[in-house]
Amino acid sequence: MSQAYKNPLITIPDRKVNEVTQSIIDSFPESQGNYTREMYVLLEAVKRYSESNLPVDYWFLDMDEFVGDAILKKKYIEITADIEKAYSQGIKICFAGSCGVGKTMTAVCILKKVVEMGRSALYTTMSDIIAVSTAKNNDDKNDIRRELLEVDFLIIDELDPKHISSSELGSELFGRIIEPIIRTRIQNKLPLFLCTNSPKPTSGFTGALKESISSLMSTIQIVPVIGADQRSKKVKK
Repeated sequence: MSQAYKNPLITIPDRKVNEVTQSIIDSFPESQGNYTREMYVLLEAVKRYSESNLPVDYWFLDMDEFVGDAILKKKYIEITADIEKAYSQGIKICFAGSCGVGKTMTAVCILKKVVEMGRSALYTTMSDIIAVSTAKNNDDKNDIRRELLEVDFLIIDELDPKHISSSELGSELFGRIIEPIIRTRIQNKLPLFLCTNSPKPTSGFTGALKESISSLMSTIQIVPVIGADQRSKKVKK
């Protein structure tokens, strides 16, 4: 019997999903093993979040009480008010700002609403894309290409020059990995969210690929984010 397919970009350990699932069940001792509607909703959410690789740290955080840069909360409200509109328009946004200001939290909370509405979504990082794309397993390479190009909503986090080798060969390699992902999703009007700590995320690329990626980035709405590190202020539901 063949093993069930697992997206090679999924980095959440099964044991963590099982732990969260069990903690939800344990929090309803009065159910006596019978799933209540509230339990079912929570367990289904965990299933969808994990299948979309949404970081566990954000599963039970809520934007309602987010106290960071107001532009993030505004964008969250605008997009989640009409997920289908965001999908049909192929929304493209790059949140740019220093570490901890809420870029990832906002993008992930948007994707939480996306999967709750039944749309497919995927969270990944530039470093994970590079790691799997440069592995020797060709099946994995084909799988990640399909996942990145076909999923309804995609987040690529950590789109930063630090992940690009200082050598010209490294820049060329990484550029050839990321450029077709961005280009194809733009051409097919598929939603794309990028998060970067750098005011110039394309600065690590060189030559023709830098020109191409910079041209593609000019079609993406850049949302500058300011403020203090909010990671110690995350609010749980």
